[in-house]
Amino acid sequence: MTVLLDGRGLYGVASYTIHPVLGEMHTAEAILNAKHYFNVRYETGRVQITSRRRVMFDGVISKLDFDFDNNELTVSLDEYIKLIDYEADLMDDGAGGYEITYTTQTISTILTAILADTSFSVGFVPTQTITELKGTNLTRTEWLYNLLAKTKAGIDANGNYTTVTGDIVSGEINCDLIINYDAMTVTIGVAGTTRNLSTSNVWYPISSDLTKHIITTPEFSDTVYKPNRIKVVGKATDDSVVEGEAYITAAGDLPIEVVFDESCTDAATCETKAANILNSYRKLSSLSIDVTPSLYEDGGIYLGQQVTITNPKELNNTYRLTEIEVTEEDLTLTLGNSKNWLVNQIRDLNRRVRTLERW
Repeated sequence: MTVLLDGRGLYGVASYTIHPVLGEMHTAEAILNAKHYFNVRYETGRVQITSRRRVMFDGVISKLDFDFDNNELTVSLDEYIKLIDYEADLMDDGAGGYEITYTTQTISTILTAILADTSFSVGFVPTQTITELKGTNLTRTEWLYNLLAKTKAGIDANGNYTTVTGDIVSGEINCDLIINYDAMTVTIGVAGTTRNLSTSNVWYPISSDLTKHIITTPEFSDTVYKPNRIKVVGKATDDSVVEGEAYITAAGDLPIEVVFDESCTDAATCETKAANILNSYRKLSSLSIDVTPSLYEDGGIYLGQQVTITNPKELNNTYRLTEIEVTEEDLTLTLGNSKNWLVNQIRDLNRRVRTLERW
């Protein structure tokens, strides 16, 4: 397979790694002959990793590593949305300050501010109101991913995804970035889905049975002591504490796990969050599988899509594709929580501890 790094010039790629993850900046790495250094160092625009079949990655170069001994140039790339950090200054409050708090603002309002003075424009966004979003000296992409963490999607009564919070009945998740690099638009919705209308809040899952494509199932994680009761502690708009619970059989079920989530602003929201967490414990937390590499080059898999596995029976279930790592020889898929889930949970816990201290 011939793979090229395509920018102002065309450069042959000796090897590559592409690493998209839901809710995070997608990254890639391409190794070239070192002779290309003096041309690649001026590739300040859009750069793609391409095969003869499709564009496999849209990015902007973040770093160059020159290996004299092996005559190799390693080109590190961030997803092309990273361009907004290079085009625009840090967001300010309009008075020269860089500490900003958005209170009771729509996603559209905040996203419009984030993309101001950049090459990107707002695509479709859900009509959700963000209770609070704050930051100090953050880059545009940091604001973007912080905004994502405040959004909501989930399964509706018909088994499809919805971005209307009142229609969510289970499986609550954060929304995803969906970027059209031809139109240069940023949409917030549910990745790995289709819609009947570009303005629809109903997202139909793309589903694939990958059982026959599995090469190895090197690892999976599960828990032994699963909680039978979840209590979610949130914060109302007046800063008072609100709570909600979900349980398997009765209100006194044990063991219990307590989760702090300031995005839950009333008892009903806390109860929905608790039910989603409780349900998540009833299936594998994370599963990593190696599959046929051509699936990625052919465009046969999509980040966020549903993946069904029927064999081995211990893994028989439908999962969400949350992370992809592909090289010229291997393709590893993470289903369920991404490999970075524990790190993100620890970071989130630390943030919530600081929040609780302020209460």
